[in-house]
Amino acid sequence: MEYISFDVVVSLLLFLVGVPVLVLQFMSPEIRNVLKVERRIIRVTVLYLALCILIIIVAIFIEENLVDLDVNKPWVWVYMYAALFAVVGFSSVMVLSKYGFRENVIKKLTQEVIRGLARTGKPNEERLRELVEIGKQSDPGPDREMILESMNTLVTVICKHEKYRGDSLENLIIGIVHVLATRPTVEDTRNYQTAAGILTTVLSSKVQNGGEAKYVDQFHAVNAMSTLGQTMLAQDGFSTEADYILMDYEEALGLVVSVHPDLLPDVTQALLCMGSVALLHKRYLFAVATLERMLTLVEANIPVASKPLSDLLGLTAHFWAAAGSSKEFIDTRIERITRLSSRKLPGVIEQARQRFQITMQFDTADKLAQMAKDLKPKPTPRRKKK
Repeated sequence: MEYISFDVVVSLLLFLVGVPVLVLQFMSPEIRNVLKVERRIIRVTVLYLALCILIIIVAIFIEENLVDLDVNKPWVWVYMYAALFAVVGFSSVMVLSKYGFRENVIKKLTQEVIRGLARTGKPNEERLRELVEIGKQSDPGPDREMILESMNTLVTVICKHEKYRGDSLENLIIGIVHVLATRPTVEDTRNYQTAAGILTTVLSSKVQNGGEAKYVDQFHAVNAMSTLGQTMLAQDGFSTEADYILMDYEEALGLVVSVHPDLLPDVTQALLCMGSVALLHKRYLFAVATLERMLTLVEANIPVASKPLSDLLGLTAHFWAAAGSSKEFIDTRIERITRLSSRKLPGVIEQARQRFQITMQFDTADKLAQMAKDLKPKPTPRRKKK
């Protein structure tokens, strides 16, 4: 054993232990919290440490019992050092590549989500939940963008998969909302733009067959766009770039009806929610675009069901209640709105008011009542007899 350098051995073993410690120290806290990787890294480190100790024991045994010539004994330790270097190097590279870089962790997680498609036709829900949770805990900006890009990859792969039947993305779509609605800041406009692209892919996807599950994902995508749009509108600090992103949301909602006409009631509901919030926060450009989009959709689908028409009248009432120029804008659209139904406008407004009252949307119901009152023809005064 006089040929062995214990300093080198100890240094190698310390390096073997030190790499995982550094990885854990610099790992993103959200990945460490969600994936619970400490135990995995410790298990791997203990395994390789045990292997190194076994190599040392085997080398000592060979040197003491199997090698007779002193000239050959140094070679035993040379081979031992080589084996230790190989084990330490391999384990360090493996730990670093698997856990040391955020993008590698996210990429592996994404691959595991996709792997479930081959077996069940649906993504691996457990891994998807972990991906969403990492996104929720990530800081807005580049960190969240990495999660959203992974979700974009998932949506593209799943929508093109032969087993896709339109009901595989519900948790992913809801997850996008949770990721962006958690601690929204003015710095993450790009995150919202990426989300718009993801949801547009879902909305434009077609399912050849799938029965009742045909529009499940598209329904959730419409609601997600509405929620994210309202979140952006409520953030006064967003830059003017947000207006262009909001227009993408509005345009995508308009286009989905041409692909899935049955979603018209859900689209008009989403536009009503976004348009009313836009008016509340004085984002008039988007509010007008929303009303125009809704009016165009309803006109293109005459005879229209009562719900889309009620949603249109509801948003119209919000403009009317804002008074001033907003009310004058509606005056220029009343004639088009009147032509949407064979019934007289006061009766249609009253029906819409009752619908909103039943669904406990009292603010919209009250605004409709006020608009109906204002539109009611004034009685002509009687002439006084001379």
